[in-house]
Amino acid sequence: METDRVSRWLSIGANLAVLASIVFLAVEIRQNTEMTRAQITLGRSQNTLDLASAQFNSDYIPAILVKVSDGEELTRTELYRYRTHLRALLRIYDNDLQQHSMGLLGEHIPQNIPRIIDRWIVRNPLGRDFWESNKTSFSNEFAEFVDAVIAEKAETSTN
Repeated sequence: METDRVSRWLSIGANLAVLASIVFLAVEIRQNTEMTRAQITLGRSQNTLDLASAQFNSDYIPAILVKVSDGEELTRTELYRYRTHLRALLRIYDNDLQQHSMGLLGEHIPQNIPRIIDRWIVRNPLGRDFWESNKTSFSNEFAEFVDAVIAEKAETSTN
């Protein structure tokens, strides 16, 4: 009888230890998720800062962006630099959209992307040409998103 009683207490103790381990694991997973989100935010900020730094410190990009905004023709070298810059910019937003679809970012992220697409692709002939010839190098989700924004902006401008 005494061994049954000891066995029950050991079983209860083991079950409590398992329960405590599960609670501890849940807390650890939550903390890990929060830390991952913080690292993603930091990575996004770093990408944006790197791109901005490249723009501001470049001897070429600011002048090229001004020429593009003014609708001036670019040399072949400037066009190459512009396309490389646009690819980097869109790659950042492709990554943001993918992270958003995985639930890792807030709802505000996709709302910002259409504005960028409108400025650099819809209202920009060089951007449109770039997009049409390079969209397959981006994720399918991003390509569909950009194409939907382009179609929506085209429909809005005809109405």
